Amino acid sequence: MCDKWPLAYKDEGVEEPLLDHLLATACLTQCLFKDRAVILVKRAKEIDVALVDHALYLLGFLHDIGKMSHYYRRHHCREGRISFPFHEYVSALLVYMARNRLMMADERLSNLLKIVAKAIARHHTAMVERDLMSVQEDKRAKEIIKDAIKELDPSLLKELVAQGLAGGFPQDLADLIADAYRDLIKANISQQLRNLIGTNDRWLVAGLAGFLIVADNITASKARGSTDEHTPLYIKMWMGELGGRVEECNLRCSRVTGYG
Repeated sequence: MCDKWPLAYKDEGVEEPLLDHLLATACLTQCLFKDRAVILVKRAKEIDVALVDHALYLLGFLHDIGKMSHYYRRHHCREGRISFPFHEYVSALLVYMARNRLMMADERLSNLLKIVAKAIARHHTAMVERDLMSVQEDKRAKEIIKDAIKELDPSLLKELVAQGLAGGFPQDLADLIADAYRDLIKANISQQLRNLIGTNDRWLVAGLAGFLIVADNITASKARGSTDEHTPLYIKMWMGELGGRVEECNLRCSRVTGYG
């Protein structure tokens, strides 16, 4: 049973609240990769350099909001553990649809959300059959994504997003993301997934996705440990690459979020 909700993780007696994970990942993504992201954004010219902090924070905070769906609680919580198949696409589609609602009102923020959504969609592409092209051709995957969207609770979604975006963001952004699920219920999921595939800024999206993958794994390993042989080696490699920056950012983020 998954009595506590929403969760980012549950297995072997370990439960990680979703809000804790999102706040910590957002902080770590922003802290670890701001300098590198500025270089990427300056070269790409797809988003305003002044919005790099916003881009990294939104990337980290919104990447797992799809896990809020009660579909996962009802269908994938068994024997003390839970899984979230294709949750990254639920998250990405919510962000992308919110972007559509902003296109006329705020072009800069709309374009930022488009890039963020495409990066979020790619943060589990290393997993078997979780890449965009495979999912686009997988009828079962698209049914899971659609069912998960239907079982989102807009009130709970708005509440959680508002907590994470308090201060520094337009006040209606949480409303836009919460309302996006209504658009998605009526949308053609195959077409929406194609929107996430097509990109003229592929290397920028890939770079941001890479930042997210590293921050997500480091955050998760702190809270959950690891039962596989690869993740600790992967994190050790990045800790060596980033030097003392990981320890510094972990300390800073634990003070900011109270997590870890």
